[in-house]
Amino acid sequence: MEWNESNPIVVPSSLIVLIRDRLCGEFPDLRKTYLSREARDRAALLVANRFRPDETLSVRKLAALAGTSRGTAARWLADPEFQHHVTLCRKILAGEGL
Repeated sequence: MEWNESNPIVVPSSLIVLIRDRLCGEFPDLRKTYLSREARDRAALLVANRFRPDETLSVRKLAALAGTSRGTAARWLADPEFQHHVTLCRKILAGEGL
């Protein structure tokens, strides 16, 4: 609508927010995915910072450290991408770089 130079119609940002809210709800799926990934990445950094590589990390310890449920902590521990992220964070904290 905005590209029509002879009769430009500008959609107010408040209308865009209202439409998104009605179609997707307060938290769209993409935002939920982003927040979930951010929480997982923060947890990996906390694990790398507070636990030695030879120390056993349990679901209970991870859940308490990250402030999440045991189910979520169990999924994270089983995820190879989470383990890889912990390893990368340890290397960065040790000053080895990527």
